[in-house]
Amino acid sequence: MKISAIVTTYNYARFVQRAVDSVLDQTYPVAEVIVVDDGSTDNTREVLAVYGDRIKYVHQANGGISSARNTGMRHASHPWVAFLDADDRWLPEKIARQVEVAEADPALDLVYTSLWLHTPGSEPKLHTALAPHLLWPRFRYINNITPSSVMVRRETLLGAGGFDETIKRCEDWEMWVRLGPGLRCAAVEEPSVAYQIAPGSLSASVELEVATTERIAETTLLAGLTGWRRSLWRRRAMSAVLFRSSVACRADPAASRRYLLHSILRWPSPFFLPVRWRSVVWEWRRALLGLAPRRSRTAIEP
Repeated sequence: MKISAIVTTYNYARFVQRAVDSVLDQTYPVAEVIVVDDGSTDNTREVLAVYGDRIKYVHQANGGISSARNTGMRHASHPWVAFLDADDRWLPEKIARQVEVAEADPALDLVYTSLWLHTPGSEPKLHTALAPHLLWPRFRYINNITPSSVMVRRETLLGAGGFDETIKRCEDWEMWVRLGPGLRCAAVEEPSVAYQIAPGSLSASVELEVATTERIAETTLLAGLTGWRRSLWRRRAMSAVLFRSSVACRADPAASRRYLLHSILRWPSPFFLPVRWRSVVWEWRRALLGLAPRRSRTAIEP
């Protein structure tokens, strides 16, 4: 099997060399490494110049992550592509494990892996890949596949129109859902990716994710649903994203409680994401006892 690795970067000169090195260090070598620079204004070009012809460097005007991935696929020469965001890195056996799975079942379109979540100041945390038969209907309210873990047939994505370049968040989630329940995929249980969770202000990012979810709910997440079923699934989807926003904003207790309340109001059932009600209890105790806010976590794991 020949795989094109697509590394996307934007002003990540401090990380991109680590990412590219993790691709070049694979025990199963990829056939080509394409680095798409999405209009960086830092010294990304100079950092990547040291690789010479070991990589294919593609520079474009800033268009967002979807545009960068689509550009990478258009430049790819081989039937399978594997994505890597510049702040993440692959573990050495990543491609080898995915090739084993893909060769064992030639009907597969996509293979994804478990990963390690890296947050500055904390120990890495394992995020186990969800089994393919469990992806639906969960995909209607949460994304369980991270792009840096994906190896996929190039034509599968291009045939579906590629990533939606009009949205700036949730673009990978929208893509997987658009491919539909018929997508033939498999999971590698062994964690094969180090996924970096960047610190910093989350408010603008969270608001954008909520707004984007509202948008793609109408175009993609609720596709095929009508009437009361569509209405109920819309409420579930928004309840889930509001809860993930609450988790992401825990460093800001007021914002976290606000998102949590809206999540409960959208879908109060204690059987849907029961962790929400545990969070309600914790917030009540925190306010009563004057406890410090809990550490923010990634939206991958609410």
